[in-house]
Amino acid sequence: MSLRKERLFYLDFLRSISIFMIIVFHFNQQLGFHAIQSEGIFIQNFKNDNIGSIGITLFIILSGASLMYSYRNSFSLKQYIFKRILSIFPLFWIGYICTYFVLFFLNRGVHHDVETWKISLTIVGFDGFLYYKVPNFYLVGEWFIGFILIMYTIFPVLRLLVLKKPVVTIFLVLTSYIIIVQNYGSIFNIDVIHNPLTRLPDMVLGMLYVEYSEKIKKQFYLVPAVLTGLVLLTIKVSLTHIYVTFLLGSSLFITLAHLMKFVKNNNLQKPFIFMSKYSFAAFIIHHNLIGQLFVRYDTMILSTVETYALFFLVTIIIFWLSVHLVRISNKVSGIINDSKIGVRMNRKISL
Repeated sequence: MSLRKERLFYLDFLRSISIFMIIVFHFNQQLGFHAIQSEGIFIQNFKNDNIGSIGITLFIILSGASLMYSYRNSFSLKQYIFKRILSIFPLFWIGYICTYFVLFFLNRGVHHDVETWKISLTIVGFDGFLYYKVPNFYLVGEWFIGFILIMYTIFPVLRLLVLKKPVVTIFLVLTSYIIIVQNYGSIFNIDVIHNPLTRLPDMVLGMLYVEYSEKIKKQFYLVPAVLTGLVLLTIKVSLTHIYVTFLLGSSLFITLAHLMKFVKNNNLQKPFIFMSKYSFAAFIIHHNLIGQLFVRYDTMILSTVETYALFFLVTIIIFWLSVHLVRISNKVSGIINDSKIGVRMNRKISL
């Protein structure tokens, strides 16, 4: 039997903070889209980056860290692929179907002018990722679903490189990253923030942290991380945004991961673990949900108290629905896992 890994609270904390940042960012955006007169909530923009961009960067770093923690000692490609499919598609498809019927009812129709074959892009999870290029049936998950599927695909190779040749890996990733960013406009049309090649440093940083942070003296990476974070949060710098979001996200990840290792109280951990558990479902449904709820408040003037009350209400609804979405998804995943395919995939369990 496989041994159950210890739960790392800092991963749950950072995942919960990430989804919180993303919800806040889209909440404030939707205030403007619906012409709601309000000052917004919390801080939307820092000196060099915005709260949504930071949240996404933390999510990507966390993806690398979580995968590395799960597969650092043993790796079965078949089991890895099967588990990644179960972790993404049942929840994504169910969230999509539910969203489609709700929007169909509210708007009396969805996607009238899109060719039928393009539903295949939704089935494989790349509708949002390719929407900038190919109009399709995209509804939920934005660009991130297709993006993370690509990152999951290249993880097995990155894992080997990080474990066997960490210094070479860092050199190759950073060198290619800089070359691509400096020549980006002549190579790609996709937004630089959405490009897996420009987010490799984020993914690899999370993997390196899990594998080597306890083997290196903390002052060598913790002090630079804290100082970098403080500078980028408080002082405007002339630096390309993709560089900023990597440096700031990395510094916050390292700093907060270190601090959260000292939080041992179960009662303090519980709300963050809850948000972490349902973060992916919340990510899938929050954008459309906020937009539909805000229709009721179009062009209204909201005080600060009213705006925060609305945010509190929206957040409760998001996570309430996320709980039910995950429960349904888990039942579907359980059926798949218990099927002949699932039994065959799980027959050989890594020790």
